[in-house]
Amino acid sequence: MKQDGSGDQLEAGTALQLVLFEFDPDPDPNRRRTNTVGIYDIAPRWVFPSYKSENGERVESRNDTPIQRDFEFHGKDYKLTLKPAFIQRKVREDQGADEGWVNVFPGEREQIVEEVIRRLATERGRLTLDRQDRVILRFSLYEVQKELERVNHTLNITEIKEALTILHQSFIEIRRKGKGGSAELSSTAFPTLAFRTRFQGDDEDRPSVNETQLQFNPLVADSIRSMNFRMISYRWLMGLKNPVSRWLYKRLVLRYESASAPTPTVMRASAIIRDSGMNEYSRPRDTLRAVRDTVMALKSAGIVESVEVEQVKEGRRLSDEIYTMFPSSTFLREVETALQIASHNAQELTKAAAAGAEAGDFLRLGGAEAATARRRRRTLLTDATASETAASGAAVAEAEENS
Repeated sequence: MKQDGSGDQLEAGTALQLVLFEFDPDPDPNRRRTNTVGIYDIAPRWVFPSYKSENGERVESRNDTPIQRDFEFHGKDYKLTLKPAFIQRKVREDQGADEGWVNVFPGEREQIVEEVIRRLATERGRLTLDRQDRVILRFSLYEVQKELERVNHTLNITEIKEALTILHQSFIEIRRKGKGGSAELSSTAFPTLAFRTRFQGDDEDRPSVNETQLQFNPLVADSIRSMNFRMISYRWLMGLKNPVSRWLYKRLVLRYESASAPTPTVMRASAIIRDSGMNEYSRPRDTLRAVRDTVMALKSAGIVESVEVEQVKEGRRLSDEIYTMFPSSTFLREVETALQIASHNAQELTKAAAAGAEAGDFLRLGGAEAATARRRRRTLLTDATASETAASGAAVAEAEENS
């Protein structure tokens, strides 16, 4: 602990923005909310298995060279460059399995693990700042494993550790397209990652608590510092089984954060394939069927109320599809609550600036100030929980009606 000029003790590494990133466990005991971070979550950072439509098998890509993808965000064009991690794995040889070095891109497993890490970061007091104002999270591999189990994704500790290592090593660059396009991000998901094991006394054969520490990359840290993130439903997100459906859900959340009216969202299948990084089947018709299933998963979850599908043909060949997605009332209530929380966060920053804090910095808080900031947010978070409960009930009712 340290003190400010008034003698009030400051929590080590506590800042207003970190408090506003949290979700109080009192109104949200079931941990149904998390935050999404703009362009970082929309960029096609994942490499999904390739498909062979001849026999339906899913085959992991072995491409070791960097991947470049184009995508669109808020009407602007970007290019993503993704470099693989270089890790040790057991590889099959003619004489059996042996340790070897392989290049691995982050895939669906890493996507799920990063969502769990982000959710843990919203717990009270979990995020801290180091002396350079880097955003740090401490946790155990075991609690990641238990959270994965809670949301029906089972991984063992070795798999979780490897997923974190891949996220730590695989390099991401996001750059605006066009002449003189600037880089939005040039980093890994977690620039620093440390695994620590504490032992019981002097007995190294009896490990005690395994603690992991990581640093969020500058784009995520800057989003927290500037309050440029949005609340989303963690329950909906983790309930979606398709990784592209999870991406599409986040895309819709960000689409409606600035919408003046609940107008439907119109997207082409070709745009979903391009912007999400989704792999394609050898037959275009099979690819379009997979995209359609991705969209319809949002309807089954209660995120969209209905979907209209328009086929685009070149001659007799089906070349594309256009989806008109009508958001559900429960989804729109969630977006409205997220906007209210974002407005509250902006007002809190404005008050701090009026009190003499320097704009653009993490605003350090004393313990009493942090408690007050959490208390002011609690009413909004309670309303958000009520909205989530309504969404859950509507989704269940819709599923029963469809069955």
